[in-house]
Amino acid sequence: MAPVVRERENAGHLDLLGGSCLMLTRTMLAMNAPDRRRLAPSVRELADAVADLAKTPGNRPTRQRAADRMLAIARRVAGSAPQSQATLAASVATQMVATDVMVFCGVDPEQAADAVRKGSGELHVPDPPPTSRMPFRSGR
Repeated sequence: MAPVVRERENAGHLDLLGGSCLMLTRTMLAMNAPDRRRLAPSVRELADAVADLAKTPGNRPTRQRAADRMLAIARRVAGSAPQSQATLAASVATQMVATDVMVFCGVDPEQAADAVRKGSGELHVPDPPPTSRMPFRSGR
């Protein structure tokens, strides 16, 4: 039962991440070109980190690197002064995507949000739980 619960939680995290990515995309499309160019490097870095994570999502060091990259991006975006309402909205959306990736990686949601807010501290990605090759007990 534990693998089913774990995969269901992962699917829930991916659903939240998908919604955040959609919001970021829509926000970026509504921005003017100069503002979009300002945020494009951060969005590109988000995409690169997610692509790296997608190659081996169950690997703890890969997830730790992705969480650390997301934290750095979120802090950088949070620390920059918004030029307009649109850049503020895109900054918030970028932080949401980064936080959702951190949570998918296994970081506690409160710890991820707190690390972004405080601008200090590090994240800890736990080891993935062992997976069983046999989802059901044998011996019937």
